[in-house]
Amino acid sequence: MDAVFQLLNARWQTLQPFFSRILLENDLFYVTAGSVIRAALFYLLFWLIADALTRRSHRWIVKRYSLDNETAEWLLSFNRFILLILTTVIALLVAGLNKNALIILWNLTLFTFGDKQVDLGNIVFGIILLFPGLRMARTITREFNKIILNRTRMDDTAKNLFNTLFHYGLVIIFILFVMTIIGIPLTAFTVIGGALAIGVGLGSQNLVNNFLSGIILLVEHPMKVGDVVDVAGHKGTVEEIGGRATRIKTFDNLRVVIPNSKILEDNFVNWSLVDSYLRREINVGVAYGSDIQQAMAACTEIVSSHSLVERSPEPMILFTDFGDNALNICIYFWVVMGENVSPLKIESELREQIYLRFNSDGIVIAFPQRDVHLDAADPIRIKLEK
Repeated sequence: MDAVFQLLNARWQTLQPFFSRILLENDLFYVTAGSVIRAALFYLLFWLIADALTRRSHRWIVKRYSLDNETAEWLLSFNRFILLILTTVIALLVAGLNKNALIILWNLTLFTFGDKQVDLGNIVFGIILLFPGLRMARTITREFNKIILNRTRMDDTAKNLFNTLFHYGLVIIFILFVMTIIGIPLTAFTVIGGALAIGVGLGSQNLVNNFLSGIILLVEHPMKVGDVVDVAGHKGTVEEIGGRATRIKTFDNLRVVIPNSKILEDNFVNWSLVDSYLRREINVGVAYGSDIQQAMAACTEIVSSHSLVERSPEPMILFTDFGDNALNICIYFWVVMGENVSPLKIESELREQIYLRFNSDGIVIAFPQRDVHLDAADPIRIKLEK
């Protein structure tokens, strides 16, 4: 055992000059190679242990107070953010940062507004306050929508507009509150406004354009939540009109996010802007010699008996033209657009029923035919060869 201790002592005597090597020395720092290694080991060990304890306590809190997933994720992110700051500060102290240096850094003046000084500590404190403030704004907005807006008789678009404006208003209020706490006077908005104007002119045109376009969509109502639309080739139902983009749920159950400015700049079809009625048509041709009245009566009976075809306006069966190979019949009918109503499926069902009915009634559906006439001055010679 004594030999082991002697060996370890000899190794330590060999490494001690390296660990004692001074890397940085002044009034604020006294950093050696050994203190850096200790700080790194402490940072990793403390972070792993503290993060594990934080996650375990987080699961207990979520289970104890039955928090929803969104609130639980936010609470975990906030706790880990505070833990990160605390771990970093302690690791710096272990590395050789003077305690007085923390006070100096906390009181370090970054900039001034008139006679107001903004210190680094105030900025850090403001960021810590802003984190739960933004979350509180979202929570208050959700409760405002649940308690007040859902009890009114406003349509979904108006509710969405008030909900969006209320949320952004709360965010602005919290930002002003934090700015007041950290020492930035409200008169600084004259400077900030000028900087924002330059930023908008240089690189924020698309963001502001999409935001203003979203406000226009919410105010003018060219589309609203629940409408069936065709935007840039995407057919579906409007799920949400946000401050930057609009989300559409397609009939294939896909979510498409389209910038608001693109919607206003290009043409789009709103199938339910005024009402949800949509006219569709099916074309069918019967062979020459068929009983056209029987064919039209069969089409009328089939279309009128479909449960998703509207009775008013009534379906129309028209004998439209004498085609090259067929007597053309056009069937016009109306359906009410909805999330569970597919015009393509209705057309497919009607075509299937028409085909089966024509087969049972002996009505021939026409197909292209050509009569070839050979006009020759002399008889056509036919030669048979082996």
